[in-house]
Amino acid sequence: MNDNNLELSTKRSLLSKFDIGILALILLSIISATTPLTEHNKGFDSDGVFYGAMAGEKQIHPRLKSVAPFCWRVVTPFLASILSFSTITNFTVLAFISNWLSLIILYALLKQLGFSKQLAILGMLFYLGIFWTAKFSFYSPAYIDYQTQLFILVILFLMVKEKYWWIIPLMSMGVLQKESILIYAVVAYSHFASKRGWISWTSISYLLALLVVPFLTMLAAHAFITPINDYSALVVFRYLKGLLILGFWPRFLLAIFSGLGLLPLVILFRLKIAIEFFEKNFHWLVVIIVGTGLLFGGSDKARLFLYMLPAIIVCVISIIKNICEETSGSKVFAWIMVTLLLHFYVGNYLTPMGTVADYLSRMVPVHAPGASFLPSLANKIIVSLIWFGLTYILLYYRRTLADRSV
Repeated sequence: MNDNNLELSTKRSLLSKFDIGILALILLSIISATTPLTEHNKGFDSDGVFYGAMAGEKQIHPRLKSVAPFCWRVVTPFLASILSFSTITNFTVLAFISNWLSLIILYALLKQLGFSKQLAILGMLFYLGIFWTAKFSFYSPAYIDYQTQLFILVILFLMVKEKYWWIIPLMSMGVLQKESILIYAVVAYSHFASKRGWISWTSISYLLALLVVPFLTMLAAHAFITPINDYSALVVFRYLKGLLILGFWPRFLLAIFSGLGLLPLVILFRLKIAIEFFEKNFHWLVVIIVGTGLLFGGSDKARLFLYMLPAIIVCVISIIKNICEETSGSKVFAWIMVTLLLHFYVGNYLTPMGTVADYLSRMVPVHAPGASFLPSLANKIIVSLIWFGLTYILLYYRRTLADRSV
């Protein structure tokens, strides 16, 4: 490639990234403008009161800034504290910037994996369609999930770029954002070791560095910040006990819809392709395994699906790429539009937020009172049946008739 071609290629690449940045800006502006702030605790919601106190909100009792484990998650509250707006607005600004960066990083990650620009943008849209990625960030901005997702996506991007050693300092900062980021050391190791040997000296050394350096950072935070309450990670066993309650499982089914939208249906629709994808890309399966384990690290199951979401997105885009290669363009386009529409509907983008009680019954079924979540569960099952029916009509009906005529 001569210098002129190289310059032209570079300009096109920069222009493409600029276009994606503008697209992400427009999408997030629409979402933020159409999402009301929660009324719960004057916009700070449940966990957000602890982070609000850490950021210096005067209307929240200062003792709440020292409640574990929240008090050790210092990155987002610190950034919120140095902005010059009201505390809740500071969190909202951080949410917007973090989501914007997350969308750009996700696009870059999908492009790095070899997907076309169109498929990478589709991945961004599927990611946005999940309530907990962007809409929740503006509904309850004092939560810190949006920056946790940003850390995770950057770690995964560096992994696929094979910039492995940059992950160590990033993860060391990430554990000060949320301690669960440490588990992504296993993901980075799986990608690194698959190329250098699972038990080679280099791989083991890398794994130790991934674990030890961030862990020491966590210990330092625990040494400098003394909580006012007794806290133990063994609280996870309390969440595990909930699995033994029969009434938990219908709520968990609705939590899957809340946490992943229609993406699991796409995977079930082409399960064989999904299995082949994970067989060839074991590190993405590790993300699913890690994410499944982290589901039981807290009570809000729906929101915790965020940890496995990047791998789900990559798998779904791989499936859609396969569908595009075997089916005519107009049919696939119509199917994608239907899937996106229903996906955003399940993500609560096409309906009013309603009251806090409405929000709990639709999006946080684990905490929904009584049987209030059942109508929403029935709604999601009906939407799923509609999706399967339209999928059959758009992708298979005419093919089935053609096979019969032969």
